[in-house]
Amino acid sequence: VFEPANEREGIISHTISFDIINDSVYGYWAPAFDIIFLNNQSAIGIQRIQTEAMRPGDKKHIELKSFASQLRVTDVQIVPRIDIFNQTEYIPPGE
Repeated sequence: VFEPANEREGIISHTISFDIINDSVYGYWAPAFDIIFLNNQSAIGIQRIQTEAMRPGDKKHIELKSFASQLRVTDVQIVPRIDIFNQTEYIPPGE
C-alpha cells in the first residue's frame, strides 16, 4: 500500500507498507530482501531490508518511509536474498 505524503495533514513522508510471509518449510535467522518499487510496472527504486528471524508460516508487516519528492509506487516486488547454500542462515528444526 502506498500512502503519499500530505503536509497539510501533517504527514511528512511517503509510506510503503506490505506483508512478507514465509510460506516455506524452513526458518531463517535474519532473512534479507530486496524491495523493488514499481510505478506502472517500471522499476523506480530499490531498497534492501533485513528482518528478524522468520519461522515457517511467519508473517511480518513492513513499513518503509521515504522523503523523495514526486514518489509514486503502484506495486512492490519482493526478492529474497537468502544464500541457500549457507547453513547458518537456517533455523534448525525444533529450535
